[in-house]
Amino acid sequence: MSAHNGSPYGKSASKAMKDAGTKETGHRGLESACDDFANSWDYGFGQLSKLRERGEVTLRRHLRKLLRETGSEGRPSGSHRAPTASGEAEASFTTEVPWPSLWKFAQFAYIAEQYGYRYSGPDPELRDSGTPFFVFRPLPDARERADRTRERFPGALNGGRLPGMRAWPVPVLTLPGARSEVRLLHARIVIDYYGALGRQRIRPWLIGIPTVFLLFLLVNGELHATGLRVAVGLTAALLIALAASRVFMRRRRAAHERLLERSGVRWPP
Repeated sequence: MSAHNGSPYGKSASKAMKDAGTKETGHRGLESACDDFANSWDYGFGQLSKLRERGEVTLRRHLRKLLRETGSEGRPSGSHRAPTASGEAEASFTTEVPWPSLWKFAQFAYIAEQYGYRYSGPDPELRDSGTPFFVFRPLPDARERADRTRERFPGALNGGRLPGMRAWPVPVLTLPGARSEVRLLHARIVIDYYGALGRQRIRPWLIGIPTVFLLFLLVNGELHATGLRVAVGLTAALLIALAASRVFMRRRRAAHERLLERSGVRWPP
């Protein structure tokens, strides 16, 4: 049973709590508490509904976005034009990673390639944006690939099976025949993603974290020995975690570089 702001269960429960006044509870002092809790209940369901909507960023939706923004509607915002051998301009597709999983992004890269768009690494024009953005460029036979894929998977954009993926929609699992290609794409993406994060400067963190804790102590009147010891401890823990994350990223990159080397893939190209 699902519960969100638009469900009959959520509405009826919220209405019942709003109607629970002094007559029902037997004590006038509980009336405001009932009202406050009812408002919190409504807010909670609203947040759950928003979370559900944000979680619907699926492979299928992002694929539709790629095909729409690289279609015949003209140059979209955030995309670029790459001249082809014939002089005709083709649209590339730039995106950040819309999922918390880089493996899912690798699945998307595999599917995009079936429609004629190959993962090409970080977008050089957005290198200093602070957020890693990645570009998909059209292959020379992009149109033919897209036509073949649409013929083989006519319902892919409308709930049908996606190329290289199993039939059920959630979770999206890779078929054995496509798994090796997705794994190699995942290795390239990990190298690029962690490389982009590793290029971010650490000095702002070294200055910003202690400054935030110091301001917190000043605002709350806790600028004494105990407060300073707590702030120093928290600052040290955060900085250690930051340093450990850098070590983790370097090791992960090295492991995936070895995987690509064993597979005969040179990356970055």
